[in-house]
Amino acid sequence: MQHETPERKPDFERLRAALLRRGEPDYVPLYEVSVADVVMTGFMGRPIHDPSRVGITLTPPPLDEALSYLPDFVAFHVAAGYDFVPIKFGIGGQVMAVLESGYADGSRKVRTTHCDTSREWAAEEGGFITSWADLETFPWPKPGTVRLDLLDATARLLPDGMRLIAIAGGMLMHARVWMGMQRFWTALGEDPALAVALLERLQALQIVAIDQATDHPALGAFLLDDDLAHCAGLLESPRFLRVHVFPFYKQVGEILHSKGLPFIMHTDGKVNQIIPDLIACGLDALHPIEPKAMDIVAVKRQYGDRLALLGNIDVDLLTRGSPEEIRASVQERIRSVAAGGGYAIGSSNSVPDYVPLANYRALVEASLAFGQYPIV
Repeated sequence: MQHETPERKPDFERLRAALLRRGEPDYVPLYEVSVADVVMTGFMGRPIHDPSRVGITLTPPPLDEALSYLPDFVAFHVAAGYDFVPIKFGIGGQVMAVLESGYADGSRKVRTTHCDTSREWAAEEGGFITSWADLETFPWPKPGTVRLDLLDATARLLPDGMRLIAIAGGMLMHARVWMGMQRFWTALGEDPALAVALLERLQALQIVAIDQATDHPALGAFLLDDDLAHCAGLLESPRFLRVHVFPFYKQVGEILHSKGLPFIMHTDGKVNQIIPDLIACGLDALHPIEPKAMDIVAVKRQYGDRLALLGNIDVDLLTRGSPEEIRASVQERIRSVAAGGGYAIGSSNSVPDYVPLANYRALVEASLAFGQYPIV
């Protein structure tokens, strides 16, 4: 049986006001990059699938299959109280499709993930770009060939007031995994030319895709997904990021702002050291302010006039806590961060398949119960 949540009609202007720090809307918006299929399914009481679940290690489903998922996927985001529908795109799916098609023959084992029977994650070893020959001979997609059919199809299903948020990778994490993380980081210290060349090749392809996708009239914002840190600090040096990564981010920011679109970024970990750099790249909002790594109240105090903050409800709490604990955490976060606007509430990463349905419901319902402005 479908679970009823308090009714709140979708209104992207609510989220836009938060992203651009334009005062207090009617409610603190809800924000997630993704919710696992099993959680969406339990919430709605019928099978729900993310039609664009692609990335560094995943191949997108066939287009007809993806299109069949869309109506229920949109319905979930409406029912749960979101003001947008997230759709992922980018060259990552194209590259994974090449690998899956048999490009890598039996002479070389290509591994981009570890996996067990239920999930997969990026491998530290492996990779398929291990030499200059690999970089030059791999059949990279042609610029401008990323398919954007899902944006068009989703736009036709959106209710009044709702918008799309397009999501694409910033390519640093892609470069790490596709070269092999250990090899990539070793190369940065010993002979960085190949690692940098791979990253620049990916960025050049991705910027074309981002420019094309962000022309879509149903878009409300864009999110760049590129993990830069772990809980203790950055994965690469600030100097490397400033020379080889942030110029790409700045290009993205210039494209978005020329089209009137807010620029959101997702990165895990402790990024306090480079927040000024991200703001200088044109960033409007940062997700998810991982609580083990950063104090969101301190970040709001220091940067809240220049940067909106999204997320911060601990995934570990969502996984192992009680609904009552989650409700209390949501209430506390809204009271401590949401005043004045510039905040959207959600998880500190995403909602994975091991989050109990009751806990996800507690997050959604508490955001509505405590999130109405003015905050009390």
